[in-house]
Amino acid sequence: PSDNTLVVFADDTFPRWVTQATMLDFYTAAVGDKFGNLAVLRLAQESKDNIEDDPTGNKAIWDRGLLNGASQKLDMINMFHIGESVTYLELATLIPGGS
Repeated sequence: PSDNTLVVFADDTFPRWVTQATMLDFYTAAVGDKFGNLAVLRLAQESKDNIEDDPTGNKAIWDRGLLNGASQKLDMINMFHIGESVTYLELATLIPGGS
């Protein structure tokens, strides 16, 4: 397309006030919110197949889900309550010499 558009392909079923986010791999993200929660979210396997069918995401513009949200939903892998607002996330290795 000639115009720049941001297409929301997938969203979470739980509303979050995200303060920080980082990608762990192509399908997984870690997010922190202002209420002290740290969550790891992953795109479902059936959603991964839809990405291969429509890599531009133009079909997702017209395919709306529940309450006008994205048609694909993220799966919550885990969630921790830290107790403080998350202000910084960084992907790092925890072993010496790891890559």
